[in-house]
Amino acid sequence: MINILDTSASNSKSLCNALEHLEIKFKKTKNIKELRTATHIILPGVGSYKNLIEELANNYILDELKVLIQSNNVVFLGICVGMQVLSTLGHEIEKTKGLDIIKGDVKKINTNLKLPHVGWNSVFFDQKCPLLKNIDSGTEFYFTHSYEFISDLRENVLATTYYDNKINSIVQKNNIFGVQFHPEKSQEPGLKLISNFSKI
Repeated sequence: MINILDTSASNSKSLCNALEHLEIKFKKTKNIKELRTATHIILPGVGSYKNLIEELANNYILDELKVLIQSNNVVFLGICVGMQVLSTLGHEIEKTKGLDIIKGDVKKINTNLKLPHVGWNSVFFDQKCPLLKNIDSGTEFYFTHSYEFISDLRENVLATTYYDNKINSIVQKNNIFGVQFHPEKSQEPGLKLISNFSKI
């Protein structure tokens, strides 16, 4: 059973459709008691860093949620802004404290190209892990974002993408994964990644 963190800053319709297509059981919840029994948790995100953090703070006690996400009993996936809020600090709209689970900052992408970065782009794997099983390095996924996760530790970066400069597209710390792209909108490769996640 996958639990989806239910916030208004998380447009989960496409994700739910993907899980239904894969015949993976899931439920959306704001109930911390339900999350304590979950094996897998996904935090999808759209909109701003600040808004998602505020939504999480309204629905949960953030320190309690952080302990739960970092528990050895659960596997966690953050998507897009859901990945970014795993960081220490966000710089969108105003400086906002993140969950501080994976050390780093989220800042506007340093590029001369058009922002937001929207569309299909290649993801190159720096490390192998179960999330990427049977997915080739260089596979394209669908992106839509203007800010990037700048990790303090290279060991937390699983994959990168080029948009004028190199940006981090997958991060990991133990049982916690974050993807900058939208697997739920990335057709077969995205479905494969979601399926891999469900089996970790």
